[in-house]
Amino acid sequence: MDIRSQTGWPAFGGSPADMIEIDQLISAYAHTVDANRYEDNAKLFTDDGVMELLWQDAEGRIHPTNGGKGVKLTGNAARIRFQGLMAGNPPALPRKKNVAGHELINRIIDVQGDQAMVRCYRVGGAMQYEIQLARTPQGWRFSYVQIIFDKDRDFPS
Repeated sequence: MDIRSQTGWPAFGGSPADMIEIDQLISAYAHTVDANRYEDNAKLFTDDGVMELLWQDAEGRIHPTNGGKGVKLTGNAARIRFQGLMAGNPPALPRKKNVAGHELINRIIDVQGDQAMVRCYRVGGAMQYEIQLARTPQGWRFSYVQIIFDKDRDFPS
């Protein structure tokens, strides 16, 4: 991911309205996941949006999780099913469940026309996000989300 904008470092680009909408979209992602609201979370993605889980080794190389088998989820139904499996399919809540949750910080947002890139970290450093977004008639939506962990992990398939 090249995080430089047309104007150099730090990456930024696009209108203030785009930046605010994208920042709110990232916050909505965290809130909906942490409240088990997976159907609401799915609305934040394009219809064919992809989520991929990876891990980075000490040398900075990126690998598929699950011992190399990987997790790559395409489409809303696949992501909703996976999120339910991960959390044990609890009921949706109006607010965040009583855990640390997804506190996504240090957001770098770079808008180039109708496409955008975001890089951010989860508090505690166990994962980082590299996100591609697309401007749609409904507003900005996630088109490709990579979640990169600090070590290999096993996930349900």
